[in-house]
Amino acid sequence: MKESLAEQLKQKFVKKKRIFPTIKPEQVDKGSIVYVSLDTTDGITVNGGYKSRAKFITIIGELPDDYIVGSLLINTRANFANEYLESCQYPLKQSDYPDILDYQSWLDCSKLWRIPKSKIMTGGYCGKILEKDMKYIMQCLVDTPTISKKEKLLFGIIEK
Repeated sequence: MKESLAEQLKQKFVKKKRIFPTIKPEQVDKGSIVYVSLDTTDGITVNGGYKSRAKFITIIGELPDDYIVGSLLINTRANFANEYLESCQYPLKQSDYPDILDYQSWLDCSKLWRIPKSKIMTGGYCGKILEKDMKYIMQCLVDTPTISKKEKLLFGIIEK
């Protein structure tokens, strides 16, 4: 039986809900992409009366003693508020991450988010940043003036 035009349009334009397998401890690694629910205690702004917001993050490093993961947020819009922030936005092509992204997105390299590992472990594992992107992302993190040298050392972005 043929679908109606309305049903066809609904299937085409309704955002598909993705379900990712729960992340395993061995997947908490540099470059892993995790879909996790974050809230104001993590430092993000949550609008619309919601208590939390699911976000894609990219793991950059981990502190074994504190069980804190340093990560970057993946956003659908780049933060071009000023010259510093503009230079810290790394584009991720939808065609390179078709099972994760619905459209081109931006990895915000201006801030390293410190998220408890216990919260990361409630998220879904989405895959890894491609090696060709990781090389440029790490250089962007080295160059960004908005992340302190102390944090860059702590999370293995730079060496002494």
